[in-house]
Amino acid sequence: MPRDSATTVTPDLLTAVTALAEAERNLTEQLQALSRARAARHDAHAHRDALIHAELDRNVPVVELCKVTGLTRARIYQIRENKP
Repeated sequence: MPRDSATTVTPDLLTAVTALAEAERNLTEQLQALSRARAARHDAHAHRDALIHAELDRNVPVVELCKVTGLTRARIYQIRENKP
C-alpha cells in the first residue's frame, strides 16, 4: 500500500529510517572490507604459487613442498599445471 505524502513523521518512523540508513552504511563498509580481503588472499595465493613454481623449477621434490607448505600433493600438481 503506497504511503500518503501527507503522513506525519513520527519519532518511531524517524528512528527506523535512521537505523536503516546506518545498517546500509555498515553493510557497504563490510562489503568493501570483504573485497579488500579477497584481493589480498588472491595476491597471497599468486605469490605462493609463484614460489612453488620456482621450487619445482629447482627440482625440489613435491613431497618436500608438501611438508613445507602444508598443501597436498594433488594441490601442488594443480599449481604446477596452472589449474585453479
